Amino acid sequence: MEPGSGGMPGASAPAVVARFAVSVFGRDRPGIVAAVTGVLAGAGCNLEDTSMTILRGHFAMMLVVSGPGGTGAGELVSASADLFRRRRYR
Repeated sequence: MEPGSGGMPGASAPAVVARFAVSVFGRDRPGIVAAVTGVLAGAGCNLEDTSMTILRGHFAMMLVVSGPGGTGAGELVSASADLFRRRRYR
């Protein structure tokens, strides 16, 4: 048996995965979901769970995402900040 194989002969070690909770809140407008998920996809992340709603004209979104083991929170924050500056989402 190989180390990290969980006792299964020939099984490989589990891949390292980074997980993040992402929240988005702002004035509702077209393209918010596409913009945010585009940034996450560009970083190699996958959506694991989502919740979205409109609260008195404001959009609220909570996401649980996973990404490659080398993905860092700073990388996602930086990419998101660039997106919101360019699109003027506030």
